[in-house]
Amino acid sequence: MLYIIANPLAGGGAGEKNTGLIEQELQRRGCGYKIFRTTYAGHATALAEEASKDPECTAIVALGGDGTFNEVLNGMGDCQKPLGLISAGTGNDFIRAAQIPKDPIKALDIILKGNMQQIDYLLINDRRCINITGTGLDVEILQEAMRLRKLIKGKLSYYVALVKTLVTFSFRKYTVSIDGEAPIIEEAMMISIANGRMCGGGLPVAPEAQIVDGLIDFILIRKLPKYKIPFLFIKFLKGKLLTLKPVF
Repeated sequence: MLYIIANPLAGGGAGEKNTGLIEQELQRRGCGYKIFRTTYAGHATALAEEASKDPECTAIVALGGDGTFNEVLNGMGDCQKPLGLISAGTGNDFIRAAQIPKDPIKALDIILKGNMQQIDYLLINDRRCINITGTGLDVEILQEAMRLRKLIKGKLSYYVALVKTLVTFSFRKYTVSIDGEAPIIEEAMMISIANGRMCGGGLPVAPEAQIVDGLIDFILIRKLPKYKIPFLFIKFLKGKLLTLKPVF
């Protein structure tokens, strides 16, 4: 039986809409299912913990955005049950890397057919990350976008946040050690540790990342004159970030 953990608030209400579509389709096909709607931050993790231990549950489906996927993944523990993803978020970044259709019915069809593959995830201070984690400018942009989302809907919130954050952003010093090598200190704009390729609604932070290669992609953008940052972002948006000199 499918246990569907759905965030009804994802994507400005797309979560509730897609949940209804999925329920209608499951009823039409005569499939066994239970739907659990989240009501608070972290609820999806608690629901995934319960589902992973329930013998009636044969597969867990996360319906929402990347945040919902993250919560469900962290709630599954050592559970070996399949995890299906149906997108209803604003950014929908991870499904691009996983090549999951944005259309909820097409995504459900993949799940019901049992089309599965093993994928990697990052482990950051005992917490799992399915897509990209990091610190610096990109995180500040995302935080600002979350604040702006009350006033500005969709991807436009990311672009407004980008312009606003560039005005106030300060570079920081980071101590970095890769593969056990001696630590180095870098003054940088941002650091990203990636499994997937994109964040922030389609920004190609790690254009060469693969979710099945067993490798972590590490991207560091060194300090550069602020007047050059808009030119960097033009390359960034074209997926050519790794060709730039400040990028490590």
